[in-house]
Amino acid sequence: MENIINSGKANTLSTSREGHTALSLAIENQWTDIAILIINTGKSNSGSTNDLRKTPLILAIDNGNQEVTNRLLELGFKCNVY
Repeated sequence: MENIINSGKANTLSTSREGHTALSLAIENQWTDIAILIINTGKSNSGSTNDLRKTPLILAIDNGNQEVTNRLLELGFKCNVY
């Protein structure tokens, strides 16, 4: 997985019909290593929201993933609470 993401061949910015990105799916499924890898590539959209209007930061908080939450906050990701 790391090789695919780092190769630039994986489009981590694309979204599903439900608004999920690779990052949001990794966060929701508790795939912390993959989420951190995607975050560290710099190829994730901090303002993206899923169909429930949840940003990656909100998803990480909701899932209790402190490591991902801290990394997103370090990079300036916002909650975008409506």
